[in-house]
Amino acid sequence: SYNYFPAIDVIDIFPSSLTVGVDVSIRISGVNFFDSLFCQLGQLSKAKAIVIDDKTMHCMFPPMTEPGNVKLDILWGETSMLENTHYLIFYNAVESPAFPSFGSIRGGTTIKVETAEVINDRVGVSCTFSTLESFTFQSSASKWND
Repeated sequence: SYNYFPAIDVIDIFPSSLTVGVDVSIRISGVNFFDSLFCQLGQLSKAKAIVIDDKTMHCMFPPMTEPGNVKLDILWGETSMLENTHYLIFYNAVESPAFPSFGSIRGGTTIKVETAEVINDRVGVSCTFSTLESFTFQSSASKWND
């Protein structure tokens, strides 16, 4: 018998950049996703895709150990289902000074962090205030709000 699957088209990968040494979890948006797909990251990591619907799927991988561009592929068996090449960027985590180094106990202080390592859709970016962690991140303004 012959199985026909319409071409898969990836519209968005989020995040497209991640930190080395943390678990990789990505959301892929596109068209024509179906069960039985696998995601492959580089030549080493291959994982069963979690297909939410025909337009959304998730892939999870163990941490990458080296920074750089890593090719993402979507496979059915051993066959690539992508016509275009997609890459994820992995980079080393960087600690950066923040300004100001103080703020109101009630919160609401805007903290500015300047570093060349901040990439627009970076996840896992955190700013620690004593034992409090804040994950609200505005990439265009490079700010955290505590």
